[in-house]
This record gives sequence, structure tokens and C-alpha cells, in this order.
Amino acid sequence: MQNKIECMQKKALELRNLVLDTFEQGRMGHIASSFSCVEIMTQLFYGGVMRFHSSDPKWDGRDRFILSKGHAGLLYHTILGDLGYFDKELLKSYGKKGSFLGVHVDKHVPGVEVSSGSLACGFGIAAGMAACGKVPFISSFAMFVAGRAYEQLRNGVGYPHLNVKIGASHAGISVGEDGATH
Repeated sequence: MQNKIECMQKKALELRNLVLDTFEQGRMGHIASSFSCVEIMTQLFYGGVMRFHSSDPKWDGRDRFILSKGHAGLLYHTILGDLGYFDKELLKSYGKKGSFLGVHVDKHVPGVEVSSGSLACGFGIAAGMAACGKVPFISSFAMFVAGRAYEQLRNGVGYPHLNVKIGASHAGISVGEDGATH
């Protein structure tokens, strides 16, 4: 158990460094938002929680990850490149004109299920996926899980008892450029 925790901590640190390297290439993205969910996403993607095959991004048996806080697209792209969804060298073009790796995630990037950016918009998407028998994992800002998305969660996920996994960050702590409301 301790060895797995140490491995996840080491991977999270490695991802933070890769996020910083990627940011440094194009000076684009949101570092604080990416760092705020690095442990959650490390566990999901490297800890054996989610089922996926980077060599087959459209594999029908995969779990779905929805980033409902596009501000963390820098981390999500970094993870996808690190896992081999696309050539990791492409991270050097992140956020630059003509790159397919924009500041916010786009469904045309291998491994990305849906384009997102509007905070909490992913909860309705997750409910729809779960209603179709898929297992979505969603990450968003904690305040939006309790605030903006509450009705989507209650009506779309809670009442029909759908299997949606939620990981939230920024729980009432002011973080960098995101400010006190995030």
C-alpha cells in the first residue's frame, strides 16, 4: 500500500514538472487549475481506477473522463501525451497557433471524450453517458459541484441513481489566478 502511494506521489510530481515544461513552451494555460487536480487525475489515469487503452482511444469498454473545468486542459493534455495517446513531443506546440493542442481540451484530441470549458457543463454530459451504461469520471471545481451543477446532479444523476464518479478541487481555497470564487 505504501509503495503504491509513493508511486502515485512520484507520478504526480513528474506530471507537475511536465505541466510546467509544457507551459514554458507556449506560455499558455492555467497552472494553478492544473495543479489543483493533479492527484485526482494521477490516481484515475495511473492508479488503475479508470479502464482505457491509449493505443485504442475509442475502445468501447473504456471509462469516460470528462474535464468539466477547461482551465485544467494543460494537465489533461500533458497526461494524454504522457500516456501515448499522441506523440509526447507535440506538447511542445501546446497553445501555439496551428497546434491541435489548444488551451482548452477539444474532442478531436485522442483520448478526449468531449470538448469542455464552461464550468460544470460536464455534469449533464456525464448523466447522459451513465444513462447509456457508460461509466463517466468527472472533474470540476468543488464550488460548482455544490452550486451551478446541483440541479444537473440531483435531476440527471441522483434521481435515476446513475453511476457517475465525481472528483472536485478548489474547495473554498483561493488559488492563484482563479481567485477566491474558484
